Amino acid sequence: MSGSPLYRVALMTLLLGGMTPACRTVTPPARQSPAGPRGDARHLEARLDELRLGPDGPRQRQGLEMLALELRDALRFEPENPHLHYLLGRTAFYLERDAEAGRAFDEALRLAPDVAEYHFMRGFYLRFQGDLAGSEAELTRAAELDPGKAKHWRQLGATLEARKELPRALAAYEAALAIAPEDAESLRGRGQVLMAQGRVDEGVALLEKAAALGTSDDLSLRYNLGQHYQLAGKHEQALEHFRAVIAAAPDDWRARAKLIQEHQALGQLAERDAQLTALRELKQRGAVDSPFFVREQFEESGHKVMVFEHFELEGERAVRYRFEVLTPDGESVQRTLSLGSYEFTNKAITENRTPGVRIFHLDGYFPDGAHQTFGFFDGEPSYDAIRELVVEVLRGKRKPASGTSPLPSRE
Repeated sequence: MSGSPLYRVALMTLLLGGMTPACRTVTPPARQSPAGPRGDARHLEARLDELRLGPDGPRQRQGLEMLALELRDALRFEPENPHLHYLLGRTAFYLERDAEAGRAFDEALRLAPDVAEYHFMRGFYLRFQGDLAGSEAELTRAAELDPGKAKHWRQLGATLEARKELPRALAAYEAALAIAPEDAESLRGRGQVLMAQGRVDEGVALLEKAAALGTSDDLSLRYNLGQHYQLAGKHEQALEHFRAVIAAAPDDWRARAKLIQEHQALGQLAERDAQLTALRELKQRGAVDSPFFVREQFEESGHKVMVFEHFELEGERAVRYRFEVLTPDGESVQRTLSLGSYEFTNKAITENRTPGVRIFHLDGYFPDGAHQTFGFFDGEPSYDAIRELVVEVLRGKRKPASGTSPLPSRE
């Protein structure tokens, strides 16, 4: 969900906000800029916060570009003002000018090494750069200098979580929650760590609480909770979360596909078909960046099955549905059953077919190259009809009409 060119602005607004603009930074009183249009750091910071909290888009970017120019101009007059360097770093970071942002944060800390906010912002910046060790060091220092701010511990927890330092990440999130018990981001972080540690029920309870409170990345959280419940076979709960994603982001085609899967699992075929229509309309509008989607996930006769539907019949070996029968651990494919309409098959079959109607066929393919054919269809059969045949195959009730085996090895 990072399509916006000013994604960082939105992320910072949601992750780091929660206080009035005047409280977002700690500026040493002795280093305040003199009053005036160029040197008033507080005035410039207020403008930066106003831009950060405003709607994203070209006007926001233009405002940030103008502010960056003013900050550089102000630094010509006050090159030793750490807060101006800090504000320039933030502005450059939001504009994705990472090298400039890094230099500005470094200069702010050179001039004022004991300001917690400067360490905090540099720690966040370094995590974006992939420097997790540097991020940990900066965020640890921010928490040492100002231990009463939940955001310092929360972001330290996020960096430690990224470093797979789960016990320490858990402790950092708990420190944040001791300061702000209803902080949704800290609840989410703690929940994620608990789940990673195998304490699934505790973790899911915290994620549910975070979702109810609202988080900076609520759609991602809702999607992940839906995925969890889907895999656990709790389809009503899964449906609730995927619906929440679609309510906020109607063009999220992956969540739309999840709704199709969950309605299918619950036997709600009319609702499933409505979502299928909506998904196909998204595809026609160019809002789907994939030639196929996951139509269904189910278990049958001890097999896990993942079904893919192709939007279009394309190529010489066009396929509409692909049923991948997985190993019990779900890591590899045991065999594939597909409904296809191959060009050479349509050319070869000329008898007993309706003119202008494509021939379809249900085939089975194995990793060793073996192939089976279970039947031919004059025209495209429905998904429900093909699914029923696949279930019969998996139950051993439908035998192949023909098949080929791989050639024996010469070794």
